[in-house]
Amino acid sequence: MVAWTLYSSLWGYSTVYYKTTGYGGTNGYSFRQSQPAGISASAITDWNIYPNPATDLLNVSNPVPNGATYEITDMPGRNLLTGNLAAGSQTINVNSLSSGSYIISLYEGNKKDYTKVFIKQ
Repeated sequence: MVAWTLYSSLWGYSTVYYKTTGYGGTNGYSFRQSQPAGISASAITDWNIYPNPATDLLNVSNPVPNGATYEITDMPGRNLLTGNLAAGSQTINVNSLSSGSYIISLYEGNKKDYTKVFIKQ
């Protein structure tokens, strides 16, 4: 049997402890796992998109100091809206979208930093 416990998550690193039991005793182990390759620390903790579902406006909290770009696509992948986001809280007008599910992708430079599905009512 293996039991996993996330102990801490600081500065993009996670320390995970796990314990195995069986065959004569209990053994404890720990290891550190860095953030996944290709994903910046801002993607893990600081992006925030709300409300979901959205009606006319979608609020985005952008942690990237030099700004970012966004792309909104429908489920088949057609690009519907694109634009730039300054650092901090920004608003995207989604009034032109029909009701349904959409994907917003946020880019830091040319690297995709965050992706989330949202619903337009």
